[in-house]
This record gives sequence, C-alpha cells and structure tokens, in this order.
Amino acid sequence: MTAAVDTQPPVVQLSVDGSVPDGESVRVAGPAVTLRIQLSDDTGINIARAGLGHELTAQLVGQTPIILNDYYVATSTDGRQGTATYTFTNLLPGQYIVRVKAWDISNNPTERALALIVSEKPGLTIQTVQAVPNPISTQSTLMATHNRPGESLDWTLNIYDITGRLISQQLNQCSYCAGSVELGSWNGQSTTGQAMPNGTYLYQVQLRSEADGSTTQTSGRLVLLR
Repeated sequence: MTAAVDTQPPVVQLSVDGSVPDGESVRVAGPAVTLRIQLSDDTGINIARAGLGHELTAQLVGQTPIILNDYYVATSTDGRQGTATYTFTNLLPGQYIVRVKAWDISNNPTERALALIVSEKPGLTIQTVQAVPNPISTQSTLMATHNRPGESLDWTLNIYDITGRLISQQLNQCSYCAGSVELGSWNGQSTTGQAMPNGTYLYQVQLRSEADGSTTQTSGRLVLLR
C-alpha cells in the first residue's frame, strides 16, 4: 500500500511583543522589535540545513533574509510544534513588512507576512510605586511598575525625613527586568541602624535604563507607626 503523500505546508502565526493593532498593521515602539513565530505541522518543521534554501527565515522587505533555524524551539515532544523568537535592532521609525518562510520535513513551504509601524521608543517612565504596608510597623517593601519590560535597569531608592535629611539609600539593578520590580524595603532604621521615630518620611526613586541611558524619578510618602 502506498503511503499518503504529504502536501500540507506548515501553519505559521506571527506576533510582535508589545504591539497593538493598527488597521491591517501592528504598531510597536522601536528601535528593538521582537518577532515571535509559532509553527505547527503534521509531519514536523524542517530546521535542517541539508536542503538548500529550505530554511526557516525572516526578512524585512528589502533586506537580507535571516536564517532562524537555530532560534527554533520545539514545544511538543513529537517536534510538530514550536516557536522561534528574533529581535530586529536599530529600526528607525517607519513602516516595514516582515516575511517569514517555513518548510516542513516533506519540503512543503509556506510564507506569512506582517506589516509593522515602528514608532520612536517612549521615554522611560515609572507608572506606579506601591509601599506595602504603609503605614509601616516593622518593614515595608516598595514595588514599582514601568514601561520598559525586558530591559536592564538600575535604580536608587532614597529615604528622607521631613527636613530633607537622607536616612537610607539603596542601590539595585536587574537584567531583562519584568514590568514590575522590587525597589527595596525599609525597616524604619537609618543606614547606620538607628531606629527612627514615628512620623512621615519621603521616598525618592531614580530609575535608569541601561539600553539608552534614559532616566526618570518619582517620590512619595511613608508613614512610620510602630
């Protein structure tokens, strides 16, 4: 009995991190744009280099195709589903079309395209800061949300009394930061370990992105009530 011939190409879905729909396109802040490719096929995705030209590729129209074989990660035990992620860097504001071509192991090709509108990267901003608990009896942890997830950030957390005297200073950083970061905690003591009296204190956060050096800061109140 003759085996059925596979003529079905892979299924490809494209998305861009942090993008929002804009008509037939997606809009995203540059200059770094991360493309995510989801692939599935009944027989498996071809990521071998044996077939000349039968590579998994992504291409910005007018530029050289990028071979993504080494970026492919299987998400099923049988190898029939997987993802590939690639970040285009230094994209200037403007309109682009990215084309992805994939082959299955039976050498059936498929191609998908996605239109991008790349805008300038917004300035670094701190969206919220939350101190829990506040008022403070023993210790409070400060958390901040920001608009640059995935970047490396560093920050300074200063605590002042109401006269403006610096009580405590903490420096910290993270790589590939989440959208919410733990800035630090305060236990009602000075840097030297002196217990501070009950009252109102001020925190100041200075946040910096290592990607482009942009900075932002914010401040708020803490109440110490033992």
